[in-house]
Amino acid sequence: MTLTNILVSPPLWSKDETNIVTITWTVDGTFGWWKMTRQGRADQESSQWWERHSALTIERSRTMAADAADIEGLSDV
Repeated sequence: MTLTNILVSPPLWSKDETNIVTITWTVDGTFGWWKMTRQGRADQESSQWWERHSALTIERSRTMAADAADIEGLSDV
C-alpha cells in the first residue's frame, strides 16, 4: 500500500467542531489489493490501533475505487 494523501475537512482544527479525515491509499492492481487484504486480516496491530484511538473516532468507513479505465479488467475475474 502507498499513502496517496490525507485530507482534513473543514481545513482547520476547532475545539467546537469535529473534522472528517479522509486518507487515501493505493495498491498495485488486483493482486496488490488481495495481498493487502490478506495481510490486514492477520495483523492484530491494526485493530489494536483502532481500539487505542476509539475515543477520537466517531465513525469510520472504508470504500474501494478504481480508475475508470481499469474497471473492465478488474471485472474479468
